Amino acid sequence: PACQLAAGLQSCRQLTKVDLCDNEIDSTGCLELAAALSESRNLRVLDLSNNCIRSEGLSQPTAAVEQWALVELWLFSNEIDDQRVRELVEASRVCTALGVLDLSRNFRMTEEEKGR
Repeated sequence: PACQLAAGLQSCRQLTKVDLCDNEIDSTGCLELAAALSESRNLRVLDLSNNCIRSEGLSQPTAAVEQWALVELWLFSNEIDDQRVRELVEASRVCTALGVLDLSRNFRMTEEEKGR
């Protein structure tokens, strides 16, 4: 299903918000969606919360955040590990436009990471 959605989104370059929460998107689907949205320079809000995305589905978080000039990135309630969380936090420090980065309730996060 995510690959079909990705194919449809590929031509939608004027999107400013994509809300795909609660869709059981896995890591492979996330990578397909990221590739499809790679030319969406107007994308400001991306909500992939409450899916099944693991760290490998976020292969280049800094590049994605910078490329899209995101203002909001919602990734809560997935399966992102501590290392990828740290990388996303670092990316958010570089990308000053990013005002919301929600990484809460990731099942692979330690309590220390949840407090950041």
